[in-house]
Amino acid sequence: MIAESNKSYDWLGALELLKGAYAPSTIDAYYRDFCVFVQWCDLSGVKPLPCGVADVVAFLDDQSETKAATTVRRYAVSIGKIHRLLNFDDPTKSELLRLALRRAQRAAIAPQRQSIGLTREDVNAIVAKRHRSLRHLRDAAMISVGFDGLMRRSEIVSLRMSDVEWNGSETARVIVRRSKTDQLARGRVVWPTDNSNRVLKDWMELRDSTQYLFGPVYGDLMIDRLLNPVSVQRAIKRCLREIGYDEYHCYTGHALRVGAAQELLRMGRDTAGIMRAGGWKSVSTLARYLERAEHSVWSGQNC
Repeated sequence: MIAESNKSYDWLGALELLKGAYAPSTIDAYYRDFCVFVQWCDLSGVKPLPCGVADVVAFLDDQSETKAATTVRRYAVSIGKIHRLLNFDDPTKSELLRLALRRAQRAAIAPQRQSIGLTREDVNAIVAKRHRSLRHLRDAAMISVGFDGLMRRSEIVSLRMSDVEWNGSETARVIVRRSKTDQLARGRVVWPTDNSNRVLKDWMELRDSTQYLFGPVYGDLMIDRLLNPVSVQRAIKRCLREIGYDEYHCYTGHALRVGAAQELLRMGRDTAGIMRAGGWKSVSTLARYLERAEHSVWSGQNC
């Protein structure tokens, strides 16, 4: 409805310019964020395009009362992007707006939520139940390989059969072709554990002559099409419930990436190694994944 009522602003046409240069999920995020801004402008009697600094600051201050600081910052990025695409002056470059973002950050009551991470023990318990059905086998392979590769949901569902190379018959080499932080598709290589190799081999023997590695499963029927990333999160929660977790709803699709990073920290792996394994470009980003890891730097020391 918002998009239909604001075609005169031509910001939808501006978003079309981003296709091919940005990931579809990023373009969708710009669209959703700017819809929120346009709706606020309509209710406030403010012209959204071009918008003055004072009005954008008022919008951000209003949103910071109910939204997380990271969400407010994302709104500012989206507003600035749309203005620049339409060759308007970018109101988000003002010092007043930077102050608004600092107010939002300092006013935050609770820290940003982070998914609880799976452990290697959790993954092994899920793999142990893989023989119960075809869907159990797919979920086990998907979760085990995703954990070993510190993968995002989008990376897991994008895997194709051709991305798995076998060295002999027991050791796999999985190539993650593209990711959120690798839009140029340089790729990274994942070396699954022996446990993952076994369950992956079981799954691939049934998934012969198909394109996508992990597709939808309906009963005893496997569909060769791209799996929705939300299905990864649902599979994680479903499998955790089946191995006896009551708080399975606290886990998200990020549980594999968070849990694997924390597991590697507990194993004593260095930061560079963890960043390389998970494809992180920033130490500060990795630090957010590790901040809740139950790990003592003094363990094993005679203090």
